[in-house]
Amino acid sequence: MNLIMERLRGALTTLQLGECDALLDMHLEAAAQQERTYAEFLCLLLEAEVEARRTRALAARMRMAGLPTPKTLGQFDFAFQPSVDERQVGSNPTFVLWGAIWPQAARRSSITNRSCKSRSNRP
Repeated sequence: MNLIMERLRGALTTLQLGECDALLDMHLEAAAQQERTYAEFLCLLLEAEVEARRTRALAARMRMAGLPTPKTLGQFDFAFQPSVDERQVGSNPTFVLWGAIWPQAARRSSITNRSCKSRSNRP
């Protein structure tokens, strides 16, 4: 079994699946205890890797954005920006905030997206 684990860990390292490598023992034990299928085990292990990569990518984008501090929707000051209706934000926060707070940017973004699509169709 040790030879197989060494080969498995070597493959995970080669493929740069660090989260899978870190969680492998825990997932193997859980799979054995809960009698999971091979596919379930592999799916859960790879989902953990995907989530870790998403988290790292988001953290990197936040650092690159140079924002002073991360903000959540719960911290938004609706009194400071009265044009944003707090009731509407609950139903669709991304669209409402983007369109209400930055209407010019939202219009520019839709123009840019259209122009990028048209450029990608060129030979």
